[in-house]
Amino acid sequence: MLKVLGKAGKFTKACNIFYQLGKICGETGRFDTELVRRLAKPEKFSKPKVLIYKVLLKTKPSRSYWDKMLRENGAFEKRFDRPYFLEPEAR
Repeated sequence: MLKVLGKAGKFTKACNIFYQLGKICGETGRFDTELVRRLAKPEKFSKPKVLIYKVLLKTKPSRSYWDKMLRENGAFEKRFDRPYFLEPEAR
């Protein structure tokens, strides 16, 4: 297995899988189904991490970062758009 520099955490493992997937795809022209299956697993966060993320996402630095990204990409005015939302049919 090819190694990416760093500790063998989840991120490093995912990087290694992506690297292998790209290498195999480049050589064969196909994705390796086993590697795709390993990447397709949902990532689960612990309850304390979820709580921390929820709190951090409501802070001003977090909002201002995303607002900056939206402005740079010309999407700030559309930040509340819901293009895939379907209105419920009236009964």
